[in-house]
Amino acid sequence: MKIRNQSILITISALACLSYFYITPGYLHPAEDASILFNYAQNFKETGVISYYPGGPAVDGSTDFLYLLLISLVMNFIHDAYSAALLVSGISTMLMLFFIFKLLDTKSKGLQYITLFLILFSQQIWAAILGYGTFFFAMMICWVILSYWKGNITTLSWVSALAVISRPDALVTVLPLLLHKIYSEQEKPLKNISKTFLFFGLPLLLYGAFRWWYFGKILPLSFDVNTAGNDKVWGLFPIHSIYHVREYAIYYISPGLIGLLLYIIKSKFKIKSKYYILILSTIILPMLAYLAIRENLDFSRRYFIVPYIGLVIVSALFIRNYKSITLSFFSILLLIRIVMISMEQGSKSLAHYYNNIYNLAQELSKYPEVKLATSEAGIITWKSRLATMDIWGLNTPELTNRLINKQDLKDWNPDLIYIHAAEIDYVYVPDDSLKTVKNWLNMTHVVVNEIVEQDYSTFLVPFDFRAYRDDHFENVGLLKSLLKFISEKRNIKRQPIYRNELFAIHLNSPYRAELKQLIEKFGGKQIYIKK
Repeated sequence: MKIRNQSILITISALACLSYFYITPGYLHPAEDASILFNYAQNFKETGVISYYPGGPAVDGSTDFLYLLLISLVMNFIHDAYSAALLVSGISTMLMLFFIFKLLDTKSKGLQYITLFLILFSQQIWAAILGYGTFFFAMMICWVILSYWKGNITTLSWVSALAVISRPDALVTVLPLLLHKIYSEQEKPLKNISKTFLFFGLPLLLYGAFRWWYFGKILPLSFDVNTAGNDKVWGLFPIHSIYHVREYAIYYISPGLIGLLLYIIKSKFKIKSKYYILILSTIILPMLAYLAIRENLDFSRRYFIVPYIGLVIVSALFIRNYKSITLSFFSILLLIRIVMISMEQGSKSLAHYYNNIYNLAQELSKYPEVKLATSEAGIITWKSRLATMDIWGLNTPELTNRLINKQDLKDWNPDLIYIHAAEIDYVYVPDDSLKTVKNWLNMTHVVVNEIVEQDYSTFLVPFDFRAYRDDHFENVGLLKSLLKFISEKRNIKRQPIYRNELFAIHLNSPYRAELKQLIEKFGGKQIYIKK
């Protein structure tokens, strides 16, 4: 790229990162599940132990280990974990764009700007803005692709090892690239295999041994949590996930997929093997892998960041090398589609500013001796800093592979219980009707039964504080005005989220009066669940 044009791209990228990762969060709170990792990062920084709550045992329920470590490191300079995460994501975005432009190495301004905007306007960037490590992982994948395309087997091996340490599911992408690199380079395969073992296999073996010694498990708990049910095809693929993957392919990125397919057919499949390997490792295999994952936590389609990045890079390489007008046309259509989706996602993301639980959790931190049991394992534990049992098992190893029972709750003896479910599920179920299959409904029934039998005081607390407050502060500013304008034009619903969370206070808790006053302060209304 020419120096002047490169400077313009860098300036646009820097300004975009500034607005995305510095200005926007002033209107938002982080996402619930993103906050789980903040617990670990903050505890590691403050106590030297990677744990779910201060003083808790060593455990890892996060998914992005390197992202966790980097946030802890940055917290030596920026106290707030969310702000530290945003700084890491902003730098990751800049590095990702650097890797992509270095890979493309093109003088075409049109291709440069289309690629730039496909990244900056991606739907997944909103996941990064709300605290997830999505763009950090995307940066690692781009580094792997660059190493595969332009580097040698040694570089590809150690960069791939870093990507897998960052997230275990990177294996799906890096293994095909490594195998192809081993047998496609001029050196003898045995020499390449030895280099791959030294710089990829050995580091991962050592890392796995460390995790087994430190955590007692190789994979994070979130990769091991067990759910059961009858909604699986061949006992492997949840039906919901199949619909989810199909929806993303058809509704979100179909212009790019169609353009890519048409070009391959038009070329009579006579393209270099490197392109096929790249398509396989970054688009096809990750999409197939995500068929086995329950997608109900896939905020802003963050799970699909690898297929999306792969589609953008492969299309850009084809356009650069083969001057495909057809693929250029479909890439523009993809950009238009992505911009519309991303603006809609941004408008919806504004609702996170009104998170009532975030404010309640901050005040809970005034009572550090309170014990908590919750199904919502992120914000309330992170901001309250309370000793917490995760009743779903994402962060409590004893419950990772089984359904919680009433004895578990008796043994933990929480002062406060907080669960999220549909209000119609907050009912007492006779013991002989309770099921042992692990799913969210059965978990809710077990907890509600214990709440009723142990005479907890129960309250419904609004998730969105606009549901009970008329005097709430409305942020103002250019960005929010723009997103509000877009949401009104696209008829996006932005009314309060009238969802109620169930809180229960133990009658024998020494903090019963204080907790009751606090919950009522945040709009809690006492209810009575009949036995």
